[in-house]
Amino acid sequence: MNEQANSRSTQAVKIADEVKQVILSGEFRPGDGLNEQALADRYGVSRTPIREALRMLAAEGVVEQEPRKRARVASMPLGRVLENLEALAEIEATCARLSVRRMTPIERAGLAEIHHEFCRALDENPDDTLTISNMNLQFHEHLVKGCHNGALIEVAGQLAARVLFYRAQQAAQAGRLQNSAKEHEAILRAVQTDDEELAYRLMRGHFEIVGGNISSLVVSASE
Repeated sequence: MNEQANSRSTQAVKIADEVKQVILSGEFRPGDGLNEQALADRYGVSRTPIREALRMLAAEGVVEQEPRKRARVASMPLGRVLENLEALAEIEATCARLSVRRMTPIERAGLAEIHHEFCRALDENPDDTLTISNMNLQFHEHLVKGCHNGALIEVAGQLAARVLFYRAQQAAQAGRLQNSAKEHEAILRAVQTDDEELAYRLMRGHFEIVGGNISSLVVSASE
């Protein structure tokens, strides 16, 4: 029984990750319904791991669930999106500052490697925005984990999940990923030179640009 439960749980985690990828790609958008049977058919599983995956995503804020209603991709007004981004900017900037102090040499090397792979993908496959966007998120996640503060890591993950779609959409704008690479380069350099305050300011500035881009996208879509 335990083996079966573990197998279902592993399936659910995998499916939750795959649904996130579909949201990142823009195929599923905020407000879109998520049909359990359609997802079960898509991933070749029963509805049980689908339900568990949707519960996981709801706990993260990626999905909204209401009693007796179909789950849907979480949506929020622009003001709420920007509030979440503002909070995430402060949290990640603090994490960047602490990571300068606490990252091990191996973790710093890993951050540099993620950045270099990100730049390589931009040069070699610039149209593969989904893969590159994932690398962009990996850079942020690695830097956050480097702060070695479980509470900050947890809150950063929750906030990042809520604005997943919006960050991906602004990243797909022409030239945005190239600019992101330059901003990441500066943040990486601040970490490598042990400049805590610069790392903090650069991360805050990075998110201010993201927030401005999201505002422009939402306003343009509503016109």
